Amino acid sequence: MTENTKRPAEVADNETPLQSWKEIATYLNRTVRTVRRWENEEKLPVHRHLHQAGSSVYAYPSELDAWLATRQPAAERPGVWFRRPVSTLAMLATLVLALVSVGNSGGLTAGAAGPQSARSSGVVARQVWTGEEINLYGMVGPSADGRYITFGDRGYLALRDLLSGETRRLKSPSHPNEQAEFSIISPDGLQIVYEWQNAEGFDELRLIAFDGSADRLLYRNPETQSIRPQAWSPDGESVLVVRRLKDQTWQIARVSVADGSLQVLRSLDWRYPFKLSLSPDGRYLVYDLLVRQDSPDRDIFLLAADGSREAQLIEHPAVDDFPVWTPDGKQIVFTSDRRGTWGLWLLTVTDGKPKGPARLLKPDVGLILPFGFAGDGSYYYGAGMTDVDIYAAEIDPATGKVITSPTPLTQSYVGSNLMPAWSPDGQQLAYLSARGSAPFGPGWATVVVRSLETNQERAFTPDLDIEAPPQWFPDGRTLLIAAEDRRDRVSFYRFEVETGQIDLIRQNITVELDQGPFPALAPDGKTIFYLHGDPEDNYRSLRVYEIDSAQEKEVHRVAPPLHFTRFALSADGQRVAFILHDDATDARVLQTVPATGGEARELLRPAKPYHLSEYDGLSWTPEGQHIFVLRHTPQAGHDHDLCRVPADGGELESLGLTMKRVRGPSIHPDGRRLAFTAGPLFAAAEVWALENFLPQPEVAQAE
Repeated sequence: MTENTKRPAEVADNETPLQSWKEIATYLNRTVRTVRRWENEEKLPVHRHLHQAGSSVYAYPSELDAWLATRQPAAERPGVWFRRPVSTLAMLATLVLALVSVGNSGGLTAGAAGPQSARSSGVVARQVWTGEEINLYGMVGPSADGRYITFGDRGYLALRDLLSGETRRLKSPSHPNEQAEFSIISPDGLQIVYEWQNAEGFDELRLIAFDGSADRLLYRNPETQSIRPQAWSPDGESVLVVRRLKDQTWQIARVSVADGSLQVLRSLDWRYPFKLSLSPDGRYLVYDLLVRQDSPDRDIFLLAADGSREAQLIEHPAVDDFPVWTPDGKQIVFTSDRRGTWGLWLLTVTDGKPKGPARLLKPDVGLILPFGFAGDGSYYYGAGMTDVDIYAAEIDPATGKVITSPTPLTQSYVGSNLMPAWSPDGQQLAYLSARGSAPFGPGWATVVVRSLETNQERAFTPDLDIEAPPQWFPDGRTLLIAAEDRRDRVSFYRFEVETGQIDLIRQNITVELDQGPFPALAPDGKTIFYLHGDPEDNYRSLRVYEIDSAQEKEVHRVAPPLHFTRFALSADGQRVAFILHDDATDARVLQTVPATGGEARELLRPAKPYHLSEYDGLSWTPEGQHIFVLRHTPQAGHDHDLCRVPADGGELESLGLTMKRVRGPSIHPDGRRLAFTAGPLFAAAEVWALENFLPQPEVAQAE
């Protein structure tokens, strides 16, 4: 026993403590991230060594055992939940894990076992693809033979050969608005149906041959905001889709491959399925759906393929989602958190009806994005890991140069913290932390407020999809939060940092297309600046909303080919800086305009190969003499160089800070401390296949 370790009175003198987060996690058979969350939110008995850093910890097995014996999992406690939320970040528009932009540099790793791999009872988890540019968003499922999978590759429609490791692009965008999203290979392997965002800003359904030839339009309707292919009929004559209309309602529909005609099978409201799967005989669809607006719980439904009959297969107070049919069409596999952690569950279905209760098939699978089965019974899924954090560095106010090496600002939830904001008096730091079961959607973000005097933190997880850095009101007790609710309505909220109370300021805002609601609060706390945009309008505008009067006015407007990407309000509230993207020339331009409106002034138009990072933040120094921007050189990969520009015009100056994906710089009121986010939102993505996966019914654990 060392002098800096204090032994609790109830712990035996001869008990040896566990001396690190890793040892504690190993003892509890959990990840380090999970036990850190348990300590923060469920009072796991972890101690800090005296006179050492807060990250130096120890724990006694007897205390951990006692805690486990009385623990009620957070997912089961009233009012507290950690579940996979609905996903709708503005830049991606939907779906859970759908957000990883991470790598095709890897290849096949036959039989490779990863952190979630299992070999007991003959089950093998095989990593078939890993890298830094895999985009899991829109991946629906593998080809019937399990060899190929399609995905969106930076706008292109691409095909990955999981055996050879080759990636081939099939469809190229010809306009900045164009990009491939959801796609799936036909049963015979000859065609690919895919969702294509067109130059006009809405989505259409297209068909292309496996070799990239014979690309043709299958379905197009300006009233269709998105149309996601989910399954082919067994005969290859039709495609099942989930369609979103301009009124924000959803439909399950069938599209004919022969003539593109669309038949609506089921009309939904604002809720939508994460996953839709068609039985191998083509008779039934299964899909998941949110239970109600004020709950994250999802249930699983069955629909006759002709739309004639619907039934609820699973009703349970938990998140049950991503159902897929087994190759024999007799069972469905789905993910559920009903036992406090994510597991794969199995339900037998006979003639469209459940037969017996759902059974646990594989516990503790972690956060995965299920794709479905190949013909041989292998179950494919995707997974990703975050590696983004908040850092602090000291700067010289006179020169702006960074004079200390950046260091992490917090040791809690390492790899999941972002968007810092200093309070007006500089005594507190607010930031967001990804502590839910998925990185985006309502409930993904915990709002954390840290006292710089005591280092104590208060944490709240509102049931909102927070999409912008928090902004402090001048009282230092409340924050402005911009977020989407479960009906995808973008709104402004006032958040009380002591109690977690949330009050609506303004609901259902039409924000700048694709950029999300990144507002700026005026220093007096009475007005909110934000970017407005609408598909019906042929312009974009910077607007200011008066909270008390609920009135708003336009400050500045631009029209295509120009559009806003990011803006920042000066500390005195007198000027606005913003970056414009010129779609015609691909130029990024820094301009300023008076906060009351008027003529814009151009400050900077970098020459290639440099350009301004559009979406990664913009900020003013406290005295208003300089504007901080991020310079990016595409050839340098993901590195960003923090720079400043004189607010009245002048040369771009590098501040000596270059890190991977620097963004969101926040300057302390004293002008000497800088907080910022750095690191890729997703450091790695992987595609896995579970083989020898389906056991005999008696092997699965009964509910």
